[in-house]
Amino acid sequence: MPSEQPAFQIPTTVPVMAFDTVTHFPGVMMPLCIFEERFRRMLTYALEGDRVFGVGYVEENVEPESVRETLTVGLIEACVTHDDGTSHLALQGLQRVEVIGWEQVLPFRIASVVPVPDVSTDGPGEQQLADELLALCRGVIEKQSNSADSLMLSHILDEDTSPDVMSYRLGHVFIQDPELRQEYLEMFETKLRLQTLIRHLKEISL
Repeated sequence: MPSEQPAFQIPTTVPVMAFDTVTHFPGVMMPLCIFEERFRRMLTYALEGDRVFGVGYVEENVEPESVRETLTVGLIEACVTHDDGTSHLALQGLQRVEVIGWEQVLPFRIASVVPVPDVSTDGPGEQQLADELLALCRGVIEKQSNSADSLMLSHILDEDTSPDVMSYRLGHVFIQDPELRQEYLEMFETKLRLQTLIRHLKEISL
């Protein structure tokens, strides 16, 4: 069954910032520095509207530049604009969406989007996978008790979150390769993400 949707209603059109190295996940807070002119204009547009925009993944070596259809829409939680026109902001990931068309490409992208909910079985099998993943993460904390990653992990594990949110937050910590991160975002089933992350953690622990 689809997991519970966020209380915030995602607009049908959103501005999009696209990178070739970044994938944003729902439930994850992303710090960003805005300095390019096109993104400054996009930020102004977002702040004057619903305070939301999407972060998309640009495929490398593809001409013309292509943005993958699945991306995450986030809410601007905080934003500070400096005297030189640059801005630092915190973007809270809200919802995975699919781009169904482009309303505008220049001077910045605006996409028509539809929400893509997580598919959750909400059964014992999924919970068993979540428990196994938590156990593996606690093992990482024990090995790296004083590292920044271990402190971040401890914070995530202390939170009472659903398996789907947990899978995104832990995927953000452990999956570093940009292409793999995008593929992970495109896994619609929570169970599949949990299985993938468990396998990944076991591989990097060898």
